[in-house]
Amino acid sequence: VLVSQGRPTVPQPGDADTLESYQKRLEDRTLTWTVGEQVYSDDVETGGIAELSPEAGEEVDTGTEVTIQLSKGAAPVTVPDVAGMSEEQARRAIERAGLTVGEVTERFDEDVDGGDAIGTDVDAGKEIPGKSPVTLVLSNAITVPDLEGKSPEEAAEALHELGMSPETGEGTSDTSVDTGDIAAQEPSSGTRVDPAESTTVTLHESTMVRVPFVIGRSVDSARSILEDAGLEVEIDGRDNGRVITQSPGPNGRAGKGDTVTLRTI
Repeated sequence: VLVSQGRPTVPQPGDADTLESYQKRLEDRTLTWTVGEQVYSDDVETGGIAELSPEAGEEVDTGTEVTIQLSKGAAPVTVPDVAGMSEEQARRAIERAGLTVGEVTERFDEDVDGGDAIGTDVDAGKEIPGKSPVTLVLSNAITVPDLEGKSPEEAAEALHELGMSPETGEGTSDTSVDTGDIAAQEPSSGTRVDPAESTTVTLHESTMVRVPFVIGRSVDSARSILEDAGLEVEIDGRDNGRVITQSPGPNGRAGKGDTVTLRTI
């Protein structure tokens, strides 16, 4: 006596199922099969069973043909251009594109600020399978700060905080910066340097001084004040007289060693 077991249902593919093993399971349920076109799937790896028609769990007639469609992996997505973005912005752009951030590496780029993105290991605009990991490449450049007008101590502290080293260069009088403060630097501010190369910044202190007010003083007194300021003195008039004019004028600027002409009576 034959006992009916009812209408068969389309079996759910298991994680371990191959095409061949699943076909055998269909045959065991008195179902036939055919292999359809491959489809993209974000959830099923390439070669796995992605879709069935009729669907798994559906009750069908004996001998029903089940179409099996295998996965050809995640649908391709376009790698975004993240150059110049902050690391956080670049990560968001990559994830919004349907990809993941794998490794994060660093290298020098003179056009990109340290910590910002240079790009990815896969060229921007290229299509790759969704959910693929890409390597995010960040710049390790150090940007030289603007040190003009700072004291040597302030400038050195600012450089040390960035992992850079100060070096004292020759003084310069070609500046409006007060004497002793930083008047020039090499490399210039805004320059991006490679931390694997030289990170030394040469600092040039100002030798410019404010010319003291000496009008009305005796020649000896005026000479003493000016020479203490690092200036030379030239007398136009009596050597034992009193100063009536000076050039450069009071509170003007002059380089150390420059001459101040005093007119006396």
